[in-house]
Amino acid sequence: MCRFKVEYAPGPSYDSWTKATLSEDDADTTATYGDPKVENDDDYQVGNAGGYVTTSSGANKVSFVWLSNTDVSTADGSYKLRITPYDGTDAGSAADSTAFTVDNAAPSEAGATVSIDGGATYSTDTTLDFTWSGFTDTNAISTYYYSFDDNGGTETGTEDSASPGQLSGAAQGTVSVYVWAKDEYGNIGNAASDSIIVDINPPDAPVITNFNYNSSGQIESISGTAEAGSTVKVYDGGVYLGETTADGNGDWTYTPGSPLDAGSHSISAIAEDAATNPSPNSSSYGLAQSVTSVNAFKETTVTHSGDTSLRLEKEGSFEFKVAVNDGVTPEPDEPVTVKAWLRKNSDYTGTESKITLTGLGIDGTGAATASLSVAADTWEELEVTGTPNAKGVVTLKVETFSTADDAKVYIDDISVSQ
Repeated sequence: MCRFKVEYAPGPSYDSWTKATLSEDDADTTATYGDPKVENDDDYQVGNAGGYVTTSSGANKVSFVWLSNTDVSTADGSYKLRITPYDGTDAGSAADSTAFTVDNAAPSEAGATVSIDGGATYSTDTTLDFTWSGFTDTNAISTYYYSFDDNGGTETGTEDSASPGQLSGAAQGTVSVYVWAKDEYGNIGNAASDSIIVDINPPDAPVITNFNYNSSGQIESISGTAEAGSTVKVYDGGVYLGETTADGNGDWTYTPGSPLDAGSHSISAIAEDAATNPSPNSSSYGLAQSVTSVNAFKETTVTHSGDTSLRLEKEGSFEFKVAVNDGVTPEPDEPVTVKAWLRKNSDYTGTESKITLTGLGIDGTGAATASLSVAADTWEELEVTGTPNAKGVVTLKVETFSTADDAKVYIDDISVSQ
């Protein structure tokens, strides 16, 4: 009977020997004859009172398991084992094994990259395509794993031999894809990752709420509401006019490079969120505005905002016609509201100037008529409202009634909304 010591040494010199830690699990140590036991606290770990190495029957092949992860947890190179027998009195000659590779180092993710959809910020699909590269290991990488969860260091994930990969069922919002590698010795590394925002829900259709006109009956700007931060694209009869961005409250205003001339228009809009999901089309607004006037002139000196306003002198009038919806669609009992800023000069006397909305059941009384009430040289915003009983054309009329030679009234910032 005998015992023996097991030691290890790293290459390339193999001259620095250290006692090895062996598995003490009885199933991990076998022999042709007998049942040797392992005790790492003993100088000679293999063979003890519980079970020695038997020599009386002749040559005896003993197998054991070296726990290299315990002794050299980051080893990645060449090693040898050395066995020294002991019969209880004297130690025998040591015998070295041939050199072999010990690889306890997992593949490194330090230089690895993962790219979802080519590095995109958003995805409009819950199935994500991605690539990876840059995982390194001294020995060969045998396989990769990936998941929506960071399961690096485990085999819990979809296994794949090489890039690219694909995962389905991504949740809405910010989603990460994790990729990690396993080498040919079974070491599994940590994960590298990339993130993307998944958004498959289009925004609601924008709503056009306001058209702003100048004194020539041209549309200077169009306003409305949409999803906050969305890009609002404005069209006239299906022809793209331009776009703007809804602010944090969802309000937007589109100002064309040049005002839209008086005439027939069909204005609509769509909204695109940051992921480029398009909304349904807004309601289309048909406009057929025209202007008639008496003693009306373009004014560039006295304005409420911008560079020009409209000036009425003495007994003057200005009629502005615009197409409207029927007050039933798209919203029940939806009124038409017209606002305009007016200002009289100090020479104006007599009946105050007024604005009136008429047509399609709007009778021009009550809320559909408003008169200037402030002192001279002061701007006042007048507002008239009426609900049309059919789709068609209503008329906004501005009138002045002074007979004084230098009487003037200025009109600016006319807006129509429904």
